[in-house]
Amino acid sequence: MDYKEVVEALREAPDDWYDADLHYTAANAIEALQAQLPKQGKWIRIDKHTIQCSLCRRYLDLRGVNAGRGDANYCPNCGAKMEGKNEY
Repeated sequence: MDYKEVVEALREAPDDWYDADLHYTAANAIEALQAQLPKQGKWIRIDKHTIQCSLCRRYLDLRGVNAGRGDANYCPNCGAKMEGKNEY
């Protein structure tokens, strides 16, 4: 069971208002914590000059403006840290 399934189960609130409020609060807390976890991805080579983030699927052009980003240790779109050896 992943965190999304847990949140969905919590939001299927019981009939009791007090318990429903506790479930809703817990679901919100889980989502907030999940959003704070560092994201980790990898670059996928699309063609000679283009790579793609494995998480957000945003393309990055390795020429021109983006060439100054060095070895692209993170995705400028979603902020995912690119770990290990990249495929580009």
